[in-house]
Amino acid sequence: MLALPLHPRFVHFPVTLLALSVVLYLLHLWRPRGWQGMRWERLSLASLALGWLMILPAAVTGLIDQNAIALDSPARVAANNHITAVFATVIAFGAALYLRLRRGAASDSAPNRWYVLALLVLGLVALIITGELGGRLVYEFGIGQR
Repeated sequence: MLALPLHPRFVHFPVTLLALSVVLYLLHLWRPRGWQGMRWERLSLASLALGWLMILPAAVTGLIDQNAIALDSPARVAANNHITAVFATVIAFGAALYLRLRRGAASDSAPNRWYVLALLVLGLVALIITGELGGRLVYEFGIGQR
């Protein structure tokens, strides 16, 4: 076991980057040509990819912190629900990332844009639920407050 909880230090990066990717993608749909040289689509894709990759260290440190929870603790159920929400977040944002990275003319078609937007919104909802459950673990059960 590590001397300090690392999970709370790592979760802020993917949360911020993934939420930012949704906002930037909405800006891209609103103004596809950008604004004063800003390319919202590229910034959104970079934020999505980096945020999705940053989930890995957050998940690993979360699993390490989960080992500190007693098996008979009610916090274990909340932790399992938190992990389930993380999987939903990873799948939704991962599918959106796949659609954005897919090569070919179909990757930027109008229906594909709406699929990507739907997956991003679904991922954002899952991310909010993940954060709420994580906050419950911290403030209700005191997990990660060493």
